[in-house]
Amino acid sequence: MVLDGQNHYELLGVPQSATPDEIKRAWARLVRVHSPDKDPEGNRRINEAKSTLLDVQVRQDYDALLEYGDEITSLLEDASNAEGEEDWDQAVGIYTEILAFHPSNHAVRNKLALCQSYAGNSQLAIKTLEQLIQKVNTVALYWSNLGHVILGECEEDDALLLARAQHAFEKAAELEPYNAAHHIALSRYWRKRKDFRKAEHHIELAVNADGKVELDDIEALLELPWIHLFAKEHEKVKADAKRIRDLIPEDNEDARRYAAFQFLEIANMLVKQDLHQLANNFIKASEQILALPTELKEWAKSVEETSKIIDEGNLLKDDVSLDEYIRSVALVQICVYLGEMDTHEARKQMEKFLRFAFNQPNSQWKTAISQLKRNYPNVYGIRSDFFDQIATLGTDPYTRRPGPTGGPGCVLIVLTLVLTILGGCCMQSLR
Repeated sequence: MVLDGQNHYELLGVPQSATPDEIKRAWARLVRVHSPDKDPEGNRRINEAKSTLLDVQVRQDYDALLEYGDEITSLLEDASNAEGEEDWDQAVGIYTEILAFHPSNHAVRNKLALCQSYAGNSQLAIKTLEQLIQKVNTVALYWSNLGHVILGECEEDDALLLARAQHAFEKAAELEPYNAAHHIALSRYWRKRKDFRKAEHHIELAVNADGKVELDDIEALLELPWIHLFAKEHEKVKADAKRIRDLIPEDNEDARRYAAFQFLEIANMLVKQDLHQLANNFIKASEQILALPTELKEWAKSVEETSKIIDEGNLLKDDVSLDEYIRSVALVQICVYLGEMDTHEARKQMEKFLRFAFNQPNSQWKTAISQLKRNYPNVYGIRSDFFDQIATLGTDPYTRRPGPTGGPGCVLIVLTLVLTILGGCCMQSLR
């Protein structure tokens, strides 16, 4: 879908006479196509179109601008194209030129401020929005945009700016308590402030803002897993998914796919940070909404296996019932699998263990490996062939040390095992 050169009505695919409900439905359909992760610019533009057309005063200004004449219409098209290409400096210049023709148009001044912000001049954008609000302080959109620009500019410890952002968001919600977007903005504000209870509270206000819970509320509900992730309340993630799943009609596969993939996006982010256990929670939550596509099943399986290995590894560290040498060797295998130990260090650890192992009773290793396999099947599965070979070591006719002080036969056996083991470790670490 091409977004360049389209006015807000064309962008949403609705007539200029569209009702608020028609605008909401059009936006809900498009936001799944232009999601913030896949098309951030498209997502920004359709959100801006919806916000403009749902505010009565801003829509009147915008409609007046569309009818102002061919010259301004042409400039608006140029500005839209510049925004589509993310040429914010050019867009700022065009909106400034439009205001020379039509200085009283608040909608254009609002867009000018946003483009100033995108161009990296947040201080000027804040000044433009504050001047706009001085002229007309009853438009929630302008307050909301002011809050967003300030929040993007300030640091977490800048109490003065944060207070200004909070006031702007609260003013927007006060003016339009029925608009879920303002409550979502406040939720994100409180999430940034690490007050997760208030963040959660404003999502509930967003969901119930218009007095009914419906499909449009998915956008608000999709904030909950982020809140629970940062609040470290991971057990709530599956409940979030169920709540979203229950809201989506059975026959609306597009909406289910969109919601499920939002959970998968979080999972993918967590995997990149090596947080496989958390990622697995989000994958499972996604599967509550929609069965995974074939191309993602192997990825999900790998994440789940890694999650189980990490869980077992955490238990293994403190398991004094398992032979201490086998426990150490297993932990080395886990570290190599996760990429936390290089092969040189692993080689040293394995050589040290194998030289020791040849002089111990064979039954010691058989018993320990059997216990490892029984209690930690996923750790054992990292290199089952390696652990099975350990079970054959010891002072028996097949692995007995070749002489009283060792000899080339022992060294050869040890090095062969080390190379075999580390070859497998290297392959695992590349997964």
